[in-house]
Formats: sequence, C-alpha cells, structure tokens
Amino acid sequence: MVDGGWVARVQVTWRYRGFDASVGRAEVAVTFGEGGATVDGVAPYGSTMPLWLTGPIAVRRDADSLVVTTGRRQPLDRYGRQAAEAVDTVREVLDRPVRLVVEVPASVDQLNGAVGAEPGTYDAIAAVTAGLDGTFAPETPVHVFLNPAVFGGLEAVAAQIVMTHEAVHVVTEAPLAQSAELWLLEGFADYVALRDTDLPLSRTAAQIVERVRRQGVPETLPLRTEFDTRASHLGAVYESAWLICVVLAERGGEGALVDFYDAVVQGALLEDELERIFGWSVADLTRAWQARLADVAGVPTGG
Repeated sequence: MVDGGWVARVQVTWRYRGFDASVGRAEVAVTFGEGGATVDGVAPYGSTMPLWLTGPIAVRRDADSLVVTTGRRQPLDRYGRQAAEAVDTVREVLDRPVRLVVEVPASVDQLNGAVGAEPGTYDAIAAVTAGLDGTFAPETPVHVFLNPAVFGGLEAVAAQIVMTHEAVHVVTEAPLAQSAELWLLEGFADYVALRDTDLPLSRTAAQIVERVRRQGVPETLPLRTEFDTRASHLGAVYESAWLICVVLAERGGEGALVDFYDAVVQGALLEDELERIFGWSVADLTRAWQARLADVAGVPTGG
C-alpha cells in the first residue's frame, strides 16, 4: 500500500497496428492511488520500459513508415522524411515489402531502457535496431531506436545513411540472426545505405584508411568482438565490413550479394554460400579484401 493506494506488477502487451505482426511484452510497476481510482505512476519492473508509457508521444505515419517520438522539440517531420527515404532505398535494393517503425526517446537513458540495455551501452551510438521488447525471440517485432543526442548532431547525408542502414536491419530482421557474422550484417546494411551516395572514399573509408596506415592491413576479417558499441575504433570496423561487401558485389554483382546475405541470415553456412555463389573460400575473400584495403590506403598488402 502507498498512501491509500498500491503498486501492482502488470504485464503489458502492445503493437503498432499496420506495422507489427506480433506484440511486444514488458512488465511494469503501476502505482494506483485513491483506492485504485487513479494511476499515479508507471515505472519499469523488469529490464525494459516501452516508450509509449514514458509520457506524451507524437506520431508521424506515412504509407510504409511510422515515427514515434517522446520528449519536447523532437524534429518529427525530419525523422519522418528520413524514414520514408530509407524505405524507398531498401525496397529498391531488396525488392520486398518494407514496413519501418522508428522510435525516438527523449534521452539515451530512455533508449537503453526501451531496448533493455545496460546504462552506457548506446551512449556513443546514433541508432540501434532491436526487438520491440528488448528480446531476440522469433517473431519479435523489430524497430529502429534513435539516440537523439548523437543522431541529432549528424549532418543530413550522414543521418540518412544511418537511417537507411538501420532500415536494412529491420527488413531483414538482422537482430534475430544471432549466428550470422557481424561483418556481414553491418557491412551489408552500410552497402545498401551508401549505394546511391556520391561520397568519395576519403569520407566513406576515412577511419579504416587511417587505421591501416598506422597498423597495417588486418590479418583476418572483422571479429564479432570488434563491434563492441563502446569500442573507440568502431567506425573503422564498420567501414572495413562495408568494403568486404563492396568486394563481394564487384565479384558477383549486387544480386549475388543480396542472395548471399539472405541465405546466411536465414541460417545457411557462410563458407558454403561463399563458395556456391562467388566461388571463393573465406581465405580468398580475406585476400581480396586485404588487397582492396591496401589499395585504398596506399600501403603494401603486407602492411
């Protein structure tokens, strides 16, 4: 009992009509007052807190995208335009239906709470694609969650690249593909996002070029541990993953890259699909990628 009321542990389920085929679930602590006549507060009980329960929200809905924001002075229309453009780009490359939900919390703490992440996990990340309720269970709706502190500081082209990158993750349900190599998931998303930009390599590969010039060409394809969201070299790792997919597209064409990605995300062995579609082993791909990195950085292949 709390001042004539009580706190109840409540399980809530929700989905966004027209976008989510199934529901998200969370447990929250609801404080009832005046003998149960009023709701005086809602707080997380478990690890997640749905954004729509944190306070007033604003919504922009287009034909194939939905943006939900919390907090004041959120640029809802700008986010909506970016989401709509991301939908168009992803549909063009993947040739499949695209339904995109973008949720924008008021703070990074609210973001971490929405996806069930530990404090600090996404402080330096512009956006993350995650299960609606913070889980990776099959059939869980997948949404994009923006970090307004970082995403809001990006210039227009960079922000669009991030939005499109995350849209690829949504459409292909990448967060649910737990066994797939992260270099493929992240590199492919960047491949689609950068496909129609006219940015020079001096921008799109600037961080990996600098790293190669200082440390030499990596000996292996990027490891899963290198994609830690707190890593200082994360940008270089993403750029190197993107170049792997560029190399594959040059080898077999964009359609082959899409087929390869789809097969691996759906559970096929990467090594088998690499041989079947491109006629390469992992060692062959690694050497071709290393040669591209050396060429871009202007260093010998061996460092």
